[in-house]
Amino acid sequence: MNNFLDKQSTEFITKESVMRDIENKNLDLAKIQDMSNSLNKETVSDFGVAVQNKLGSVSSSLLESVKNNESGEIGEDLIELISVLDKNNPEKMFSDNKGFFKKLFGKVKNNIELRIREHENVQKQVNMIRDRLEDGIKIIDADNKLLEEQYANSMNYILEVDNFIKAGELKLIDSRENLNALQIEVDSDTSDYMLLEEYNDENNFYNRLDKRVFDLNASKMTVIQQLPKIRIIAEANNMLKDRIRNAIDLAIPVWTDLITNQLVLLRQEKLLEQVNDINNAVNKALEDNAKLFKGNITKAVRENEKGIIDISRIKTVHLDTVEALKEALAIQDECRRERERDKEQLAELEKELHKTLVLEEKDRKLITG
Repeated sequence: MNNFLDKQSTEFITKESVMRDIENKNLDLAKIQDMSNSLNKETVSDFGVAVQNKLGSVSSSLLESVKNNESGEIGEDLIELISVLDKNNPEKMFSDNKGFFKKLFGKVKNNIELRIREHENVQKQVNMIRDRLEDGIKIIDADNKLLEEQYANSMNYILEVDNFIKAGELKLIDSRENLNALQIEVDSDTSDYMLLEEYNDENNFYNRLDKRVFDLNASKMTVIQQLPKIRIIAEANNMLKDRIRNAIDLAIPVWTDLITNQLVLLRQEKLLEQVNDINNAVNKALEDNAKLFKGNITKAVRENEKGIIDISRIKTVHLDTVEALKEALAIQDECRRERERDKEQLAELEKELHKTLVLEEKDRKLITG
């Protein structure tokens, strides 16, 4: 038994080192001494459990927040946003040879209304992604708040667990002193079983407390190791938040401005084409009017230089008139000759009638006479 204690004593901390450590860390000595005095074999199992549970509750809250918020989708939203903006960049959207609109509308060219509607559909999709990214920022802020709480609680835990560790170390020093004293008594009277039982109880208490202090030290070291990780995670969240904010405040507005400018330029091009069409129509009307003017003026002058009555027509009328007069005279002569002949015939008929009447009269007188 002596050999065992001598071997352990070289590894034991001293009360002076514990007090010096308490002073260097600016710990509450009175509180530590009270905690050490309250330690016994009934309370050693629960020693430091409350402060460990307090730390675990914050970690559980952070884990629950991560599970509920599904913040992992933020990266997918950013990838989707990049994909949408890339597929619908101005060069591809308004190209006549390739791009979304060429495939969608085929031979339709410079159809502003269709392109505006398609832009509005894409804008709705972008707005939905932007809203999800805004929600993602809120999730990141909530996570960072929990991380900050975890960091603060971790710092408080380190301070509080130091109190428990130092209280445990002081109690271990007291327990070791008791063991040394009991060891001497046991060595002097090996037949006192009550004394041996007391020694064993103290030794068990010492081992349990030593194990508990060791666990608290291990827990403290684990928490200390987590502190830079918490800061790195929070900083990564801030970087992701900055990236999302740049996408919302810079990338999306710039893309919208580019599309808007492209639509304005396209509308301008369409208006220029319409103005050109109007100019061409006016020029054609002027050309047609000049041709008509030239034809009408030439015709009018030519007609104006002509006589009122065309000599050729006068000749034709004259010939027709002469021919008609000749025909009329010929007809008159023919009719005159026919009348003469008719007169001769009438005279003959009259003579023949007179002769017949005379003869009838003579015959009647002969009959009556």
